[in-house]
Amino acid sequence: MTRPVSTLLGLGLALASGAACAQTATGQVTVTGGADRLCAIGAPRVQAGSSTNLGVVTGQTIDIAHLADSQTFSTRATSFDIDFTAECNFSHKVELSSDRGGLWRIATGQVASAFAEGVPYHAILEWDGAQSTLEATASSVVALDQTLEINAPAHGPLVVQFRVDPGATDKGAGAPLAAGTYQDTLTVTLGPQ
Repeated sequence: MTRPVSTLLGLGLALASGAACAQTATGQVTVTGGADRLCAIGAPRVQAGSSTNLGVVTGQTIDIAHLADSQTFSTRATSFDIDFTAECNFSHKVELSSDRGGLWRIATGQVASAFAEGVPYHAILEWDGAQSTLEATASSVVALDQTLEINAPAHGPLVVQFRVDPGATDKGAGAPLAAGTYQDTLTVTLGPQ
């Protein structure tokens, strides 16, 4: 009777030994990657049907057709909307800046004190449901900026609405404009907060 028991024990050891040889081995690899913080702005485009007193648009230069009214010699109303295709993949800010704080005459000689040499305007910045207004008062030649904080990634049209009120000048409402070229540069910047 001892013999059958020892045979059964021997079979049990053989089965346990076979199970140990069938073990599986695993290895893991974790793959990671990082997306850089990126922002992009496309070329400016004047929106169709949104302009008054708009002249020629050439690349990044927008010309006002007639800055001075031929009857009053003061500023004519001007409006146009500019859009940029834009995208930023992180919380960011958008800044609208003016180099001169108004449309200022490029000096080409003396001007009588009754004549204006600066034209105020306002530029409304719209981006991702937020809005801010840059008031370029033309009180002096000075750089200005307006900033919006955007607390999430955003993409789509970034719009700047440019407006000059009729008769608006640095010498007060209705002052005549001195002849010449008036200029300012607006810059839109997307970047870290």
